[in-house]
Amino acid sequence: MSRSSPGIAIMITVIGSILLVLPWVLRSQAEARAERLARMRTFSEATCTLEDIVWGDPNPKSGKTRVSVDYRVHVPGQAGTFVASGFSWEGMEVDNAVAAAKKLELLPGKRVPCWYDPAEPTDALLVQARAERPPSVSLGLMLGLSAVGLLFAGAGIGTLRTKKRGAGDG
Repeated sequence: MSRSSPGIAIMITVIGSILLVLPWVLRSQAEARAERLARMRTFSEATCTLEDIVWGDPNPKSGKTRVSVDYRVHVPGQAGTFVASGFSWEGMEVDNAVAAAKKLELLPGKRVPCWYDPAEPTDALLVQARAERPPSVSLGLMLGLSAVGLLFAGAGIGTLRTKKRGAGDG
């Protein structure tokens, strides 16, 4: 065999290891996202006063614009305000078209509707959580990818062991 065979065996082992772990990481992220969305649905509506807004440059490659907003949450029936920052349950990036429209709406000093966690009013959002649930990763797909990963990792390790034994004999 050629001298590059150990390199290929290592690459196959690495790919197998990634395929073995990746589905479980994706599933845990999907579950965390679903839990966060479920919690966001319990948020109550309030009014927020926008204080500081920083818009990033639109990224044509991802189609997203980064935004950072600081605001004061006026909780109904409570004196005072709570300082919060954020944008939506999905994070601090929005579609470029949405960002272009929101730039005209979201101006410092403006009062806008927002949603807050009654247990922690500093946890507030300017965009209400959407109704759809994030896609879950099926158990069958996870097991299938992990099995393929295990086969790749086993084949790569087996090839490396054979090469090592062959080198020791000579």
